[in-house]
Amino acid sequence: MIVDGINYELRPNTKTARVIGMYDRTLPFVRIAKEVNGFTVTEIKYDSFSHAPFLEVIELPSTISVIGGHAFAYAEKLKEVYAAGQTLEIHDTAFLYCEKLQYFSNAVVYLNGRDIFNGCKPLKFLDVKFIKQIPQRSFAGCEQLQELSFDNELDCIASDAFENCHDLKKLYFEGRDGIKKIPDLSVFAGRTIVTDTTSPLVELAYNGIDVEVVTDLGRRLF
Repeated sequence: MIVDGINYELRPNTKTARVIGMYDRTLPFVRIAKEVNGFTVTEIKYDSFSHAPFLEVIELPSTISVIGGHAFAYAEKLKEVYAAGQTLEIHDTAFLYCEKLQYFSNAVVYLNGRDIFNGCKPLKFLDVKFIKQIPQRSFAGCEQLQELSFDNELDCIASDAFENCHDLKKLYFEGRDGIKKIPDLSVFAGRTIVTDTTSPLVELAYNGIDVEVVTDLGRRLF
């Protein structure tokens, strides 16, 4: 079913729908429908907007909970993604090499797969909170990324997750447990962050964690 230039697939068994592609690939702005023909739109399927030549801004309704792999990969003009405060599960390479992506707003995000924002060089602002894990090469090459927030469910940052994130200055961790698994220092490969955690270039804000724990965790991280 095509609505406002977007192709939706209806799934009668669950009374839900998902985005499966762009019918009109000239659209610069897309607002995903919350409901189509009585079916709640819950997902953006794999490859739905990949290589979209003119897409610049996309708005996601609160009903969307899954962004499939490669969904926006190589959308060369995509600049802004606006969610509606929901929890989003985002799969591998979803925004791979969206080389103009600058802003992703208003969501709690579970990254389920590698290379999700890899190559998004101008990505500066992620008004989101990350949970559970940061998979391999999630933000590799995000050269202008400045800060990220994690909640107390985060237990793993995988190798090369922040490779060549040259401007990354602030990491916010909530909760007392901190991070349970850091495989090796390649997490910050490519001189992402200076090794001295007392440098004015680095500000670590651990809410509710004892100073002794911060010191130990900082040494292992950096």
